[in-house]
Amino acid sequence: MGDWIWKLVFAIVVIGCSVSCFCYGNWIKRQKKAVGFWANKPFEEDRITDISGYNRECGMIFQMFSPAPGLAGVAMLLSFEILSVAILGLWATIGILLLIRAYKSIEKKYMV
Repeated sequence: MGDWIWKLVFAIVVIGCSVSCFCYGNWIKRQKKAVGFWANKPFEEDRITDISGYNRECGMIFQMFSPAPGLAGVAMLLSFEILSVAILGLWATIGILLLIRAYKSIEKKYMV
């Protein structure tokens, strides 16, 4: 009986992460000042040529990668535990590499 509680908790957490990531992407898109992407990298706003374009594309990165945790949560609720773990595993490995690649292309496009 307790097994479904952990599935529900897992689903709530990862779906919450998915929704908050999507909302954060929306917030980034609407900012007038450039928003730094990496938390531990010094951000040089004066190097950005088009702030609205930069923010729009950075926000889209967050929105593109936000559905994966939500899908993993739904898969867990439907008792597809292995699929759920596989989705998160791919998201955390291949997804992060794709995210880095996407951000590097944004840097080339919008930074001097």
